[in-house]
Amino acid sequence: ALHNLAYQVLLDDPSPQRQAAAARLTRATAAMIAGQAADMAFDDLPTVTLAECVAMEADKTGALLAYSASVGAVLAGATDAQVDALDEFGMELGCAFQAVDDVLGIWGDPSVTGKAVGNDLRERKKSLPVAVVLDQGGEAADELLAIYGRDGDLTDDDVARATSVLEAAGGRSHAESSAGAHLVLALTALDGLGFDDGAVVDLNDLARFVADREF
Repeated sequence: ALHNLAYQVLLDDPSPQRQAAAARLTRATAAMIAGQAADMAFDDLPTVTLAECVAMEADKTGALLAYSASVGAVLAGATDAQVDALDEFGMELGCAFQAVDDVLGIWGDPSVTGKAVGNDLRERKKSLPVAVVLDQGGEAADELLAIYGRDGDLTDDDVARATSVLEAAGGRSHAESSAGAHLVLALTALDGLGFDDGAVVDLNDLARFVADREF
């Protein structure tokens, strides 16, 4: 219902760009559905590649923020260059958000996140840190797959061991570096937009909050 209302709001908007905004929403929605479907399909796969994980997260989260960041500019009649820059800003910010989320899903403080220690590991998620290690192969990947392949719920010891394996094999550092790299790309996309300085400052602050959050 809310999805249909979103289209109605766009189509009722007096802007001559309303159809373009609605078309963008259609494409963004299709990408988000594809990303969510891929994420769910990962549950039934023994392993995933890093490229598959990155593509899934770009669709699942990047497309959402890309549309959110650019739709206002579309309706306001901004130039194609400005719309594309905001779209890129949102996509990179979405990827940074997801990378941070993946780190917090394993190493986040439960008193801050509200989730159990190693929550994503308990659910056997193939998030970015996990995909990094699986993609590398070797002993770390083999041990992680063995833990994920155990019958029943994972024990606290299983989660602790998987966490240790991921950290030692570089899964955490890669995800944190990825978040930082996407943040830089998001901020770079804002260069030369020709927008009010205050708006650019607000977008910068938003991006840094997303990258530095602990919940």
